[in-house]
Order: sequence, then structure tokens, then C-alpha cells
Amino acid sequence: MTLTTTTHLDPDATLTLTFAMPARVAVEFQEQAGTILTDLIRNRRFRADDHAGFDLASWDSNEFTAPFDSNHRGDEDAWDLPPINASEADLRATCWAVDNWTDSGRSLAAVIISNPTGLRSRDIADRAGYSGGIPSAFRHVAGRLRAINRAPFWFGDPASKGHERGQLLSARPDTDACKVVRSIFEARYPELLER
Repeated sequence: MTLTTTTHLDPDATLTLTFAMPARVAVEFQEQAGTILTDLIRNRRFRADDHAGFDLASWDSNEFTAPFDSNHRGDEDAWDLPPINASEADLRATCWAVDNWTDSGRSLAAVIISNPTGLRSRDIADRAGYSGGIPSAFRHVAGRLRAINRAPFWFGDPASKGHERGQLLSARPDTDACKVVRSIFEARYPELLER
């Protein structure tokens, strides 16, 4: 006879899971399970009262640990990653990413958010007061989003590549991704949205 014991846990409690398996499959198991668990955690939708006390303006993003290191490149195209969604988990993760962008990266992102219908990359850099290499600056911004397993919130028009002022970049203001990033800037970096 088997007895089952049920223990009620706080749904936000941290649990340790242990699995026994042959060593030859352990690495593959860890890679696949890590991706699945990250997606489950990130995509969980919270009820409004779950984060009623969450103050975006004062939250310390150092409390967050990204699932990947900030230099993680992955094998897939960044835009093939899941989009930023409106869950509290994504709000916190995206806040961590924005806080960990350089000042230049935040300035470039703020110009895109403030001009969602699109600007050429050189015009974005000019408005942000940025004079460095544009591709590397956007790789840095996208890299922090990749560290949280999320796609960039902006899109490039492939037909505009090769233009003397750079590629046309835009955001879709009706998407969760754009709304989440905008809310972070409004709470933490409002002065940057004036560009």
C-alpha cells in the first residue's frame, strides 16, 4: 500500500528538483529542461492582484537573475525568441535588461519607443546623441534581451537596408513588448522619452 502525502506550498516558493539519469543524457536533459522551465516561468500570466504592490519605479532590478549570461548569443535569430509579454515576470526581466543597458543603449531604445512609426538608424543615433558604431550598440541592447530569452521590441525594414541614413527601425506600440518597455522608461527613465 502506498500512502500519498499532500503538502500545500506557497506558489512562489522555490523548490529543488532532483533527477537521476545516465551521465550520457544529463547535459542534453539540462539544456532542454532549462529552456522549458524558463519558458514556463516567463510566460506565466499573473492576475492583477498578484503584483498590486510591485512598484516599478523603485524596484531593485539587482534582485533579478537572468537565465542566461549577458553575452549569451544562442543559435537562433534574436527575433525568433518569444516576445516580451505583459506578465510580471517579463516586466521584472525586461526592467533588469533596460537597467543593464549602457546609457547609450537606453538612449537609442528610448528614441525608438518615442518614435514607434520608425526612423532610420542614423537618425535614431543623432537624436540619442550617439556617435559610436550603430550595429554594435543595437547588438548590446538585443544581447540583454537575449539574456532573458526575449526578442527585441523593435523591427527593421529589410527593404531599407543600404540606405545612406541606415535601416528603417520601428516598434509596434500596440504590442505587449512595446508597452512593457515604454512603461519601464516612463517609471525609471522618463527624461529619455523626450528625444
